Amino acid sequence: MNEHPWRRAGLEWLLVSLVLLASWFPTAAAMATIWWRSDTFAHCLLVPPIVAWLVWRDRVRWLALRPRRWAWGLVPLAAAAVLGLLGELAQVAAASQLALVLALQALTLVVLGPAVTRALAFPLLFLLFAVPIGEFMLPWMMAWTADFTITALRLVGVPVYREGLHFVIPSGHWSVVEACSGVRYLMASVMVGTLFAYLNFKRLSKRLGFVAVAVAVPLLANWLRAFGIVMLGHLSNNQLATGVDHLVYGWVFFGLVMALMFTVGARFAEPVSGPSPVQGGHKQPSGWMTALASLVLLVAPMLVAATLRGGMLAPSPSSLELTVPGWAQRVAHPNWQPAVENPPAKWAASFESLGGEVQFFVAYYPRQQAGSKAVSGENVLVRADDRDWKVLERGGDGWLVKRQGQEEQRFLLQRRHWVDGHLIESPALAKLAHVWQLLRGGGDAAALVVLLTPADAQAQARLQAFWQAASAPLNECLTALSTGGRGHNAGRCR
Repeated sequence: MNEHPWRRAGLEWLLVSLVLLASWFPTAAAMATIWWRSDTFAHCLLVPPIVAWLVWRDRVRWLALRPRRWAWGLVPLAAAAVLGLLGELAQVAAASQLALVLALQALTLVVLGPAVTRALAFPLLFLLFAVPIGEFMLPWMMAWTADFTITALRLVGVPVYREGLHFVIPSGHWSVVEACSGVRYLMASVMVGTLFAYLNFKRLSKRLGFVAVAVAVPLLANWLRAFGIVMLGHLSNNQLATGVDHLVYGWVFFGLVMALMFTVGARFAEPVSGPSPVQGGHKQPSGWMTALASLVLLVAPMLVAATLRGGMLAPSPSSLELTVPGWAQRVAHPNWQPAVENPPAKWAASFESLGGEVQFFVAYYPRQQAGSKAVSGENVLVRADDRDWKVLERGGDGWLVKRQGQEEQRFLLQRRHWVDGHLIESPALAKLAHVWQLLRGGGDAAALVVLLTPADAQAQARLQAFWQAASAPLNECLTALSTGGRGHNAGRCR
């Protein structure tokens, strides 16, 4: 084996990887911070050492190949660069972090060629588990856990009164919160199950089958865990399975289930004699222009994003007063406010018409950045741990919430995102509109608008009427703010 090509290729791969990490350092640092601070994604900390071990394990296989630059690898690298640019413009951390991993995979294809990349295919694909994605499944998995738990309680004869994710049984009140969803169990199980399948099975059908089991088992195990904890608390008169031991029992049960799954899987393991042979290196060499083009693609997304987003800081309003035709303004109720992340300016008011009241809240963001964005997973209408407000239902007409207290009033919540002169309900469409706003030089300002009204028979009609009456003056007001027209804004909003 000629070692000179590997000296060149190894050094080149290392250098371009360092350029990638340096150019995308904020993205890489944010991803590592999530690994360290989030219990949900703590398993991601194991991904880099596992990948390093897998690469070392198969060193005889890939060192026998001749690395060659491959110009066609610039195509997936360009796609990763575009995804990274869109992620930065939209301030979607998951998209930027996924683009970072995809760019590293594409760089391997560019610098080392298809043959070496095929030999390293599993370690490279396993890197995708380093991307902290999956919290979007929380609402569904919480609902599934609640459905199963309540159904199981009724099957064993325990009477249940349900309100959304909250339910009451004779021994007390229970709620399915984010920690009960099973998302962290599922993601950890799929990661470890995929690794187990690769190391213990040769046939693709068996590998995919075991991964499917690694998806199904934690879902069912989490449902049984939730039901078991509620029953344990019920039968012990809430002396067991409450507080800290609630979580301890959950992890112990999950550990036992995983151990059983791997024990059963090991009985069906196929003898793995060693890495499968691959064909020799690609015959089409590529020159230094390929390496130079890859460097340009690595640096360009962050430079373009910084250029488009730089110098567009719109002023924050010191006050905001809105006149809505046909609606009388009242003093805002200070006892309600959505949980939003660090808006530079916010305003609340109350309007009355059509025999009812609408509470109105605006969070204005002149510039989108980490920890302060109009469209963000951290902007929630009601936090899961809120003691005063509880979410009963999330539907197409809005969120049905309950205010805790003697009367236990119910309200209907609706939200819109103001972007590029439009009020948009869907967060995903609002993100796309924001990207388009930046690409055409329209600035970086956006706002979150939330309405709340008593959940009576006219609630939906009342909110619809308010949106229709308030959309035009609100848009004029926020547009004037985002373009810096303070005097103009005063004329529009007062």
